[in-house]
Amino acid sequence: MTGCRRPGRGLLKQVRLDGKRNASDSGRGIALVANDGPLHVDFDCVSDHLRFECVIKVDHTPENAPDFRIEDYAKDHPFAYHEEEASDLAPYVQRWFSDPEDHIGRWLDTFLTRGTRRPTGQVLMTLNEAISEGFAYDRRTAPGTQSPSTTLELRKGTCRDFAVLMIEAARTLGFAARFITG
Repeated sequence: MTGCRRPGRGLLKQVRLDGKRNASDSGRGIALVANDGPLHVDFDCVSDHLRFECVIKVDHTPENAPDFRIEDYAKDHPFAYHEEEASDLAPYVQRWFSDPEDHIGRWLDTFLTRGTRRPTGQVLMTLNEAISEGFAYDRRTAPGTQSPSTTLELRKGTCRDFAVLMIEAARTLGFAARFITG
């Protein structure tokens, strides 16, 4: 933070506050208490502007990999569900949206080689990253969701649009997937 200038006198105050320790300015009213404490500033002159400069450093360290709890038969993709559960899962493998031009399949082919055996967790994480990195969030007040083909075409959507795209893509790959909210 920079203070006022007086003609012929130069800079009156210059203090850097880093939020990690108490700071003060030679007893003239600038203080930062702890990390989230109050900041009080008294100025020695009148000015028509005030400038604050804030630097925020965030350390984001994602986990190496989630702990997927996957049945032994499904550890590698593609796989087939056991016969005794296949009929229960059938509604969750069937796609919701018509896609005669295979927009989702063509999109999947840009980052996955379908039919190649890979760890199931890796397939799902790759799909998640493709959505996260390839699309922009776009707030929309209209109710409902847009089709996955529309999301692919626009390269943007809401959280629900991305969830529907993820579900349809997972189903295209043979996964049972459903939408749960709340």
